[in-house]
Amino acid sequence: MLTIFNFLMISMIYIDYKRYKTVFTPFVLISSVYLILIDLNNLIIHDLYGFNLVTATSLMRLLILFILIFIVSFLFSIFYCYIKKSKAYKIEDSISFKTVSIVFIVGFLAYSISLLKDISAYGFGNIKGKESGLLAHLAELTFLFLPRVIP
Repeated sequence: MLTIFNFLMISMIYIDYKRYKTVFTPFVLISSVYLILIDLNNLIIHDLYGFNLVTATSLMRLLILFILIFIVSFLFSIFYCYIKKSKAYKIEDSISFKTVSIVFIVGFLAYSISLLKDISAYGFGNIKGKESGLLAHLAELTFLFLPRVIP
């Protein structure tokens, strides 16, 4: 199973490299780290330090995940090239500053409420890593839109 995993992952990395003409894509970086670490673990580290092997079931699940990510990435690149050729498309023209500001404010309010909720539940010293739920996910919007809101 490790050989099949390696072959398919290297094939997808190569196709992604040929498609984007760079190795610095999110898919290549993440999948190559998984590829290297799983190979190191199953071939070397398992024997030296007694780590558990990555099982065939886990390899199959990871492979399905990476195949789905690769397919979505590939379809997006085709869709993006189609839009790029059809007209001069700028994402900045379709998103207004007012919309971004509203989403930023909603995210900031969600972050504030989530922070106050976590402080009241766990205390100020124990809130690291305790973010969860819908408000914490909405709070991520604050950090995503921050560069767009602050000129």
